[in-house]
Amino acid sequence: MRYRIAIGGLWHETNTFAHGKTTLKDFENYQFVRGAAMIESYRGTNTEIGGVVDVAMEAGLELVPTIYAAAVPSSIISRPTADQ
Repeated sequence: MRYRIAIGGLWHETNTFAHGKTTLKDFENYQFVRGAAMIESYRGTNTEIGGVVDVAMEAGLELVPTIYAAAVPSSIISRPTADQ
């Protein structure tokens, strides 16, 4: 039996004293991938999500990539961005 595992992630350090809001564009400007692009984008990268991809591939697990988004430390995430 081959296991299917969904993977994804959200990485953001929120500073409530920062002005403005963090938007989808902020994530897109830093790290933002959806679906199968996650596997190739992070395989062998020595990152948290890359480690998950590498170990899962070595173990013969089937990954079901969803979304991975990261933004540099900034203000709170806007409601429309969070809802996406």
